[in-house]
Amino acid sequence: MSERRIEPLNDAERAWVVDECANARRLVELHWSDSTDHQLTPAILDRAFIAAYKAAPKSDVDYVNSTINAIGIAFGQYLVDTLGFQWCAVFDDDGQELAVIALPDTAKVLVFPPNLVAKRWFAGTTDFLVDVYAGIEDDLKVFRNSWAENRLAAEQSAEAPSGQTSWVRRFFGRFFRK
Repeated sequence: MSERRIEPLNDAERAWVVDECANARRLVELHWSDSTDHQLTPAILDRAFIAAYKAAPKSDVDYVNSTINAIGIAFGQYLVDTLGFQWCAVFDDDGQELAVIALPDTAKVLVFPPNLVAKRWFAGTTDFLVDVYAGIEDDLKVFRNSWAENRLAAEQSAEAPSGQTSWVRRFFGRFFRK
């Protein structure tokens, strides 16, 4: 198995993201007429997803696929707009998939929004994007705090006077005691 490769989106992929966000806006307007002035938040996308799921002719593969892509890409764009994610293309042995990435130089948090939505569609799960967003937001806070603490500890260790006990000695102190 080859290693996973992550690259920025090309022009065609960026255009597709814009188009799918516009499709999501139309889907929201179709199922929730007073939503034209609202940002495509997870709560609004949840409502559109529920309505589209209920209205979907399950055998219409094109309708299902377009709904999944529109909602998924709009959710991914919300992660980009609110949590600092970036769009990327992920390549591996199975092919290519669009994703959003946060903390690429540290924790490398990847979310595959269309895949996330597709799994819930086929499982019959609705009303999930608000909870998923909250979980991602919480996870990012944990990762950011952890990396900040590790960086601070490394800086303090590098600046520590030579007579100060190392973290290894403090952590494994009982093994070093005479």
